[in-house]
Amino acid sequence: MTHKWSIKNCPKDIESQVLSVIGLIDKKGSASDMDLCKIFGEVLWSDGKYFNSHAFRFLFDHETLSCEVTKRHLH
Repeated sequence: MTHKWSIKNCPKDIESQVLSVIGLIDKKGSASDMDLCKIFGEVLWSDGKYFNSHAFRFLFDHETLSCEVTKRHLH
């Protein structure tokens, strides 16, 4: 069953990948670092709360069915 997730601050150019992750979470109950690497086609890693790429941080909250995307600020 697909649940209705709210997606905040997602750039249009990565929206389809974010929706793929949400679909995977709905199907399997979770997504791993490797799953996200395959979906986005780049290295992503989890810090325990967020999934991170070179440009973005992703928070997939299973309880509230929300996803928040924020730009990473690299110094």
